[in-house]
Amino acid sequence: MVREMNVKNWNDRKTSKKGTLAEKIVENKILVPHNKVFYKAISEGRHPFDYLIYDYVTHIIIPSDVKAKPKMDYYNGSGIDYKHYLKYKEISKNINKKFFIFFVDECMGEIYGNYICELEKEVLEPNENNRKYPYIFNTKGGDRIILFHMDNMKRNLYKITENEITELKALNTRNYSYKD
Repeated sequence: MVREMNVKNWNDRKTSKKGTLAEKIVENKILVPHNKVFYKAISEGRHPFDYLIYDYVTHIIIPSDVKAKPKMDYYNGSGIDYKHYLKYKEISKNINKKFFIFFVDECMGEIYGNYICELEKEVLEPNENNRKYPYIFNTKGGDRIILFHMDNMKRNLYKITENEITELKALNTRNYSYKD
């Protein structure tokens, strides 16, 4: 039996607050200034993705999600839950549109990201004994994570301000400190 987390508890979680802050940064610093029309879920709580973005220049609709996750310390990549990756792939296939992921990284002080089809391109990392990316691993808690190599990211979509970095770091839930 699956138990649904109620909306109040969901919105009170640090990870949810950090995600909401990251979404607002993407909206205010990338989408609005670049004249993108975006549609968000209006229901509270969990949702399968954050935006449908419409580009008036190219007339393309882009499903996308925002991840408030810094680059990993010991890998040359940033990642997401594997189950989310599979959901995004399913959405992309069902609507025949490329799916874009924004990574809001308070440690590198920038927003980067790309379409999943670009993130999936194989990269061998020589500094990690030629580890092949995308790289999938299991966490100690049993979750699966997929990492995408930084070479496949569109970098510096926006430089995060010191104030935004401070706000994001205050909502960090990792059980270890990031390298600065």
